[in-house]
Amino acid sequence: MLFAACWALYQFLAFEKESKKLANELATLTYETQMSQTELRKRELQQSVLLKDLELKLGKFKNEREAHEVEYHTSYRFSKTAKLIAKKLRDLNKVYALFEITYDIDIKNESEVPFEISFWILDSYLSQISAELTNLDSKMVVSQFGAPANRWNPGSADHGAVDWERVNSWGAISAEASGHIKSSWEHVSPEVPLLRGGGGTGKWKPGESMSFSEKFLTRARKGSYFGVGANICFNRAEKDEDLYWNFRCVELPDDDKTREASR
Repeated sequence: MLFAACWALYQFLAFEKESKKLANELATLTYETQMSQTELRKRELQQSVLLKDLELKLGKFKNEREAHEVEYHTSYRFSKTAKLIAKKLRDLNKVYALFEITYDIDIKNESEVPFEISFWILDSYLSQISAELTNLDSKMVVSQFGAPANRWNPGSADHGAVDWERVNSWGAISAEASGHIKSSWEHVSPEVPLLRGGGGTGKWKPGESMSFSEKFLTRARKGSYFGVGANICFNRAEKDEDLYWNFRCVELPDDDKTREASR
């Protein structure tokens, strides 16, 4: 009976020990499961926040793309080519000669909407290289070429090796735009008479081109420079970007060869 009792006690203690072991393992497994679930929920929350952020960024990108496409399809764009050609006709003396100047400009509507060339002013300039640069005793050995100011910004002159003197101006304005230019741009230079309904003005459909050419004579020093500044107003100056300026210059030859500046 004693042996049986000891054996029963042993079995009981062994069972109790195994039971506690299993209980501990179960508790550990439960804890790990709970921790795993907590970590899983945390990761799910993080992924949800990240996904929401990506959705917001995607929505913003789509809105910006749509706005850009609307602007692209409703804004005007143009390409242009301009040429300036100088040819000596004859010498007047050892210093001066008579020159023929030809100026051509082409503007093509590259957009999907029409635009209006409301008015333009072409300014012609004469200049020669400064004596400070050509004098071998001068400290100046290099200088930027320089360019005159445009009509839209009187302070935009780029002073350099040459100082440009404006010698002539002419222009034209669309008959429909006359009196309807925003601000005071139509009168940016009151001394320039704008020919009402003159060539190079008007409305241009997508794909259409405007071509303007002017030929004139000038008496100038051989070896000096002749320049033309094109000041063009689009769409009656409704926006700042409707004001365009382009400058070309060419050396006046002292021989019988023509000189050309094109860009």
